[in-house]
Amino acid sequence: MPNIYSSYPEVVLRVLEMAGFQCGVDYKRILTECPTQQFCYIEQAGRGYGELCVHHINELTGAATTTMTTPTGSIAAPIGLVIATIVVAIIAGIILWQVVKIKLTARRRSRSRR
Repeated sequence: MPNIYSSYPEVVLRVLEMAGFQCGVDYKRILTECPTQQFCYIEQAGRGYGELCVHHINELTGAATTTMTTPTGSIAAPIGLVIATIVVAIIAGIILWQVVKIKLTARRRSRSRR
């Protein structure tokens, strides 16, 4: 099941939306048990369909076993946010590159047929 676990799921959802995903909609085909507010999908005519479910990292091992504390004024939280944003941007970039590559291949094929 394509799940993403992050300390900052709201950031992941925003980055996925910027990459062309539709998030927070009830349009589930595969991930039927994913809560709507955590669900994202992308569909492009003739190019495929994908679904992702974004979870908070505490859902991975259970909230009772994962307790993270940071001292007040710590730099750990902003650095974690930056790292999470970079990881999501890389994932979104890879997905976007695949879509662009498919479009370029289709254009080249249509030009060579002329």
